Amino acid sequence: MFLITALQTLGASHAFYFSAALGLSVSLPIAAVRTYQVLYQKKWKRSTLIATEIVVELLRIVQYVLFIADGTHTPYGSLFSADAWKAMFAGILQLEWVPFLWDLLGYIIVFGVYNAILFAILKPSVVKRMMDKASVRRFEVSAVRNAVMLAYKNLFLIPVSMIYLFDILNIF
Repeated sequence: MFLITALQTLGASHAFYFSAALGLSVSLPIAAVRTYQVLYQKKWKRSTLIATEIVVELLRIVQYVLFIADGTHTPYGSLFSADAWKAMFAGILQLEWVPFLWDLLGYIIVFGVYNAILFAILKPSVVKRMMDKASVRRFEVSAVRNAVMLAYKNLFLIPVSMIYLFDILNIF
């Protein structure tokens, strides 16, 4: 069944993510910057928000390149070679559409449920209780909830979902 395959791919994606130390280490500053963006967006100048957004997206691109290089066993030194990039993406040409569509459906279901669980766990009332226990009164509950959610998503969910996509696209 396609859902069993989807869960196996999710497990393999998590295993790959936690074994790729360099890719994981790029997630930490991304998650930190995203958290600060949400918590301090009203205090930061527009130019600062734009600059941090650019930095985050550039780090994310670097992270994905590292994932692809690790997944295809491409040496980092050859990343500036057109032949290396052709070899890394050669698997896409061998993609079979029917299995890919089933894999994509599994992806949509798995990460839809993943997001739903995250939203269910981080209800505003739960976040408010956590803030009260930690004596955090400096920020609004909605800002803290969004910050925690974005930190988690940028640290775990987004990178793992991209690894999952790279896998079903035959890049790995």
